[in-house]
Amino acid sequence: MATPVVKCIVLKADGTAAEKDVTLSEGWETRELGGTIMELGEAILALNCQAYVLDPEEIEDQEEELAVNQHTLPQPIDDEEAQGDILLVPLRNNDGVPESLSLGDWKEYCENPKAPKFQEAIKRRMQDAQDDEDDDDDDDDEDEDEDDDDD
Repeated sequence: MATPVVKCIVLKADGTAAEKDVTLSEGWETRELGGTIMELGEAILALNCQAYVLDPEEIEDQEEELAVNQHTLPQPIDDEEAQGDILLVPLRNNDGVPESLSLGDWKEYCENPKAPKFQEAIKRRMQDAQDDEDDDDDDDDEDEDEDDDDD
């Protein structure tokens, strides 16, 4: 299988933003943010993406102090504060393929996160997650039935 290349959004510490093609291969986070990364809050279901930042331990090890990111973040990461750049990476869809994320979609979401299209996307993704959980429960029940048959 080919290594996926997706469009991500980089929220630069200085308040600017840009689209960037990222190859999601081993070590991509080191290449993009300059070290070990961590998730910044919850996934943004409306855009099916996750925000990543440089791990605070990486920041402590750097000689230069990173600036606090100047972006005003929308829900569900509005209470988060980050140093340095923030990388918004699309999550994989139901087919296991990450979809690209455009700067236009990000700006539209920031301007109106309660827009119907975003609320519908959240509901759809929550339903998909529930369906996946139900499927997992069904698999567990089948395993228990097989164990009972062994007795």
